[in-house]
Amino acid sequence: MKRDILKLKLKKQVINCIILLCAVSYAYSQDLKVVNIDGKGCTGEFPFIISNSNPLASEKINTYLNVDLLEIVPGSFKKCPFEKVMPDSANCCAHTDFENYGININSKTILSISINGETTGAYSEIANWDYNFNAITGDVILPDELFTEAGFSKIKKQLISIRKAKVTKFLKELNAQFISKKFEVDEERANDQKSIYEDCLQYIGDNDFLYGRFSIHKDFIVFTRECCSNHAMSALDDLGAFSDTLKIAEISNLLSRYGKALLSEDTKGCQNIKPPIYNTKILKGFINDKIPITCIFYRPYDDGSIMLRYWYDKNKSIIEWRGTFKNKSKLNLVEDDHYDEKLGKWILKALINADVSADSIKGTWTNQKDGKKLTISLNRY
Repeated sequence: MKRDILKLKLKKQVINCIILLCAVSYAYSQDLKVVNIDGKGCTGEFPFIISNSNPLASEKINTYLNVDLLEIVPGSFKKCPFEKVMPDSANCCAHTDFENYGININSKTILSISINGETTGAYSEIANWDYNFNAITGDVILPDELFTEAGFSKIKKQLISIRKAKVTKFLKELNAQFISKKFEVDEERANDQKSIYEDCLQYIGDNDFLYGRFSIHKDFIVFTRECCSNHAMSALDDLGAFSDTLKIAEISNLLSRYGKALLSEDTKGCQNIKPPIYNTKILKGFINDKIPITCIFYRPYDDGSIMLRYWYDKNKSIIEWRGTFKNKSKLNLVEDDHYDEKLGKWILKALINADVSADSIKGTWTNQKDGKKLTISLNRY
């Protein structure tokens, strides 16, 4: 009897150990499940991330996608998740329709999603968005974080050369038509195309990698640049968007430590190697030491200008800070109150001055009506 009891206890211990080992492994498995967001009666296909073992990552990814594209903090809508971008919203005629999305990769360390839709302002236009996330931390991945500085410079130079060669070749063929006076379609079209591509050629450069799209796949990375033509001239654009594929095996020597960790599914590396918080990371903290807020610290532009979005965790209304980021350490921002139609300008609500370190922001929020200063404290989330 005692022997049977001991056997039973031992069996339970073994089972518990197996369950524990599975749980540890499961925490770093492909646990980010992508489903369609619950539209609450509104139409639209938009990704929503679910995770049982890593809720922090799924929360951060949903927060970033919702704020960036739906202009809303997850769960804060009154009618449905699409209410801020629907045609019957305060945006009047401007709206966005989200038609479908696809998963490029969903590994232990990377979730890459491509979203397709249509934006409508003065006219309707097809729109595509690519998002890449660290599946362990939930942080967005920027293209230059994957590579060393020298490695990314080499890739940009290579792709810029390829894109310029593509346009130059097309222009050369057009010029040959002018010389021979034999046009494939007609001279007017050839003239318009010549103007489009000559203008485009001078703008193909580094900015394409700051504002362009990129997506991570299992064995390759795709960098995408928009087409040369504007909407009105799109029918004349025979080249379309520039989409360049790089095989990961061929660029592995250009990867940064962080890039290697992400692409080799090194879960510890993805957890421990932390890009700067000003690389579009989510922060949490307090105003006045007691009012909880959340903030997205967007990457600064080349001229030092910057935009941050934050919201009070209680009411979840998105507020923008804009200003400058100097020496990667000093923030000087403003928060607008409202637009004065008579004066024709924005009325300031507050000035924000803060110091930025590797993982935090510390500073003050100064009310422009009464001069009252409140402390700001934000940390990497």
